[in-house]
Amino acid sequence: MDLDRALAVATELAAWAAETIRDAGTGAPYGAASVRQKDGPADIVTDTDEAVETHVRRVLAEAFPGHGIVGEEYGTTEGRPDAPHWVVDPVDGTTNFAHGLGWCSFSLGLAAPDGAPLLGVVADPWRGETFTAVRGRGARLNGARCAPPVIPR
Repeated sequence: MDLDRALAVATELAAWAAETIRDAGTGAPYGAASVRQKDGPADIVTDTDEAVETHVRRVLAEAFPGHGIVGEEYGTTEGRPDAPHWVVDPVDGTTNFAHGLGWCSFSLGLAAPDGAPLLGVVADPWRGETFTAVRGRGARLNGARCAPPVIPR
């Protein structure tokens, strides 16, 4: 698995998703007209959730044929048994988003066939921050290495 290529694709998707979420959030409450219940009043979805996940699934399927995809809105698409799988939450914090609160993100991860995490990307559309992490390489914020936390003694 070429993690550099996977990270590049994931980072491009995160930038696209953050812009899409921001663009949808031009009114307040953001996307309120498109809010629907899934399994009850506390489980909602917006057109933005569905549009972002649809695009992400299409790009990942083209870039990584055979990989599985698990998504918040459209469930699981099985991949080859020996292939990694992607996990996507297109608007992580849909309730906040739907109520006009700028506390949501786009989240995308890649896991090995055994479930071990390989990489993750979280983009905050409102603060212009994108966090990335690759197994064994540490974490980055907007491309700059994150400093390890200072733990007081």
